[in-house]
Amino acid sequence: MSEKHIEIVATLYKARKIVRYLYPDSYVDHCRNWQETIKKVAAGLQISELEAVVDILAKSADESGSAYTAIWVMAAYVEMVEPSA
Repeated sequence: MSEKHIEIVATLYKARKIVRYLYPDSYVDHCRNWQETIKKVAAGLQISELEAVVDILAKSADESGSAYTAIWVMAAYVEMVEPSA
């Protein structure tokens, strides 16, 4: 794994840590909603779930609230691949 890959993974995990801390009461529901979106995008475009995350992030980059969307999408993806305890 390259240094760039490690930085990306660290960012994903940091996103999860932040939203779990900031939104403890709504964290599970928000993640579940974003996971459904990630899966729908992946299925619709016939791509992997990680590619769907990248697609969602790219499309939301120009929108208002994109940082909010980005952090939730990243956290939801981490929960998909490695659920928290």
